[in-house]
Amino acid sequence: MTAADNLGLKPNECVVVEDAISGVQAGSRGNFGLVLGIAREIEGSQLRMNGADIVVRDLGEITLENIREWFDSGLEHEGWNLTYNEFSPKDERLRETLTSIGNGYMGVRGASEGSPSSEFHYPGTYIAGIFNKLPSKVHGQTIFNNDFVNTPNWLPIEFRIGGGEFIDPMEQTILSYRQNLDFRHGVMEREIVIQDNLGRISRIASRRFASMANQHLAALRFTLRPVNYSATVEFRTAIDGTIENKGVARYSELASDHLEEMSSSCSSGSMLLHTRTTVSHYEIATAAKTSVLSHGKPIEVTRTTQSGTRFIGELFEIDLSPDKSCTIEKLVAIHTSLDEKGSTRPVAEAEASLAKINSYDTMFAEHTAHGKKSGTAPTFRSVATVSARRCSACTSTT
Repeated sequence: MTAADNLGLKPNECVVVEDAISGVQAGSRGNFGLVLGIAREIEGSQLRMNGADIVVRDLGEITLENIREWFDSGLEHEGWNLTYNEFSPKDERLRETLTSIGNGYMGVRGASEGSPSSEFHYPGTYIAGIFNKLPSKVHGQTIFNNDFVNTPNWLPIEFRIGGGEFIDPMEQTILSYRQNLDFRHGVMEREIVIQDNLGRISRIASRRFASMANQHLAALRFTLRPVNYSATVEFRTAIDGTIENKGVARYSELASDHLEEMSSSCSSGSMLLHTRTTVSHYEIATAAKTSVLSHGKPIEVTRTTQSGTRFIGELFEIDLSPDKSCTIEKLVAIHTSLDEKGSTRPVAEAEASLAKINSYDTMFAEHTAHGKKSGTAPTFRSVATVSARRCSACTSTT
């Protein structure tokens, strides 16, 4: 900071060059325009994790033109994106909070599509106004806690290779990892390369958003590509209503199961789970339909319904290889009995909303066009941030 003052410059007009973790941390916290990490004795990934914007092994690898390019375009990109380039289990719950998507009606935590609730992961979909008050016994006393309810999880897309078990990608050997929240477009994306215990390497990419054009809609695109194997891969896509409010360990003694099932259905690639909060009796209809594509072209698959208490899903198989990937588009509509005009038909409304949407690309175009048309594209930043903060509050209070 003193050096910047001596040059008569603001920190965001300066470059910090450092080869120590403490140095890149200081540069990042000081809001310098470019923090350049030199990976001499420290892994470049560690410098990147701790605040370096660009990492090189030697100053000869970067030119003045590269630096000018950073200040011309890279700095703006950095300002609109929150990016993690390494997987850190101990930080995952916080990162899931910070990479939440939202549109004012719903907020969805940045959990992986294949990760159930656990010590390191906490899927969560929160809908404005959906609270429930349950009694809990604490130290011999009955207390009532009014919780912001974690509603049915619509994210699950799981897979298993060659008839094995369904795997959680985050529990495999992670060869590369990138997670990014794009505030400009309101999109959370994750790219990961994993290796399972049989040495099979898979590349997974996913993108999701909560629609700004229609607050009841959200969408997810998930792609799996084998790297070094060919096999029959079975996928399971589902809506999971067994999720509970278990985001904070110190509240583990409190009652956490807020939902009961009203009905469910699954047919021809569409599924619906109708639940209700146990005391406040707010009804929640979560509907989803999935399309299966390979290299951009729709493919037909044989689907099998899988159902259980507060759970509805479908299974299908597809032969994959390094030359053949699979993309699943999951389009979602959520309506509740708290919606405008005192809705009493959330199931019919969810089905009607779902029937009007056709593809991820169409929904995304409407989502981004809404911001441009209204001149509020920058509000993606504030909406996503507010949603992240709300979900952060969820993790600390429910």
